Amino acid sequence: MPAWSRLWRESFLRNHRSGDFYGVIKIDRFEKGPSANEAVASLAFVPGIGRGMKGKKGFTLIELMVVLIVLSLGMVLLYPSFGRMSQNVELKAAVKKIASILRYYRSEAVQKGLVIQVVFDGETREIRVRPVEADRNQGGGEKSDESATGNKERYLLPEGILVKDMKIPASRYPSDLPVIEFYPNGGSNGGSFVLERENSKAYRIRVNFLTGVVEIKES
Repeated sequence: MPAWSRLWRESFLRNHRSGDFYGVIKIDRFEKGPSANEAVASLAFVPGIGRGMKGKKGFTLIELMVVLIVLSLGMVLLYPSFGRMSQNVELKAAVKKIASILRYYRSEAVQKGLVIQVVFDGETREIRVRPVEADRNQGGGEKSDESATGNKERYLLPEGILVKDMKIPASRYPSDLPVIEFYPNGGSNGGSFVLERENSKAYRIRVNFLTGVVEIKES
């Protein structure tokens, strides 16, 4: 057996059995002759096989427990912030919804020539919309026929959101509850109120009595 072949075989077996074999032994160049130094020019090892695979380690149980504990502590610390953020988002959505209701029915009053009331019911936490029909045949005056007209829209306030500091002048048509009226000329009886939530921001919605324009301001 040539010297270079015997050397290659012995090196392969020795390294493979001892666990020191890292890959495939590659003979880049060899020359004819009995000398191993002349036969084997260089030996190169390709990482990733043998002890390279056996040397890789996974996570221990203690390391996994430490990671889980750190993640749990992070969630506990960040949860209140997420809760306040979601409450603020819900409050803003309610403010925008009520403002859009007021703006829409102001436009309806102008286009259809009606008087429309937006009613604030604190007991049921509802905001209701109803048109006002004048009955001139009884008593010679105008009055609201609520039973005949009914409610066009209802909006229930989300839990925890309160309507406070209501400053609404008396309406042209009588009502047992606070109302904002819109008239065919685009005007309104005007008024303002605050929507707020505990430990959160508050927003004031204001209706201009002359133009009926609805504005939102952070209170």
